[in-house]
Amino acid sequence: MKKTLSFFAIVSIVLVSSCYYDVESELYGVKTCDNSVVTYNGRIKAIMETYCNNCHAGGSPSAGIATDTYANTVAADANGSFNCTIAQGSGCSPMPKGGKLSQCDIDACAQWAAAGYPEN
Repeated sequence: MKKTLSFFAIVSIVLVSSCYYDVESELYGVKTCDNSVVTYNGRIKAIMETYCNNCHAGGSPSAGIATDTYANTVAADANGSFNCTIAQGSGCSPMPKGGKLSQCDIDACAQWAAAGYPEN
C-alpha cells in the first residue's frame, strides 16, 4: 500500500510540475503595428509579395489584375476597389482567397492609398 501511494505521489508531482501556461506575448513579445510611414517600397511591396503576387503577377495575372510592380499595384486601385477587396467589404471580391490580411496590413494599404501612393 505504501509503494502504491508513493508511486501515485511521484506520478502526481511529475504531472503537475510538467504543466505550464504559455502567454504568447511573454514568449514572443508584443506585436506592434507601425504604420507611421507607409510607402510602396517600405511596406506595401512586402504585403503584395506575401499575399497577392502568387496569383496576380506574371504574363497572365488572375482576373487581369497585376500587383507585382509599383505601377501595377497603383493601377489595381485605380477605381478604389483594392482596399474594399482586401478588407473583404460588402460587394467586393474578398482577397486573398482562403484568408484575410491582418488589420494592420489592411490599414497600411488604406493609408498608402490615402497618402497618394508614395513609392519610397
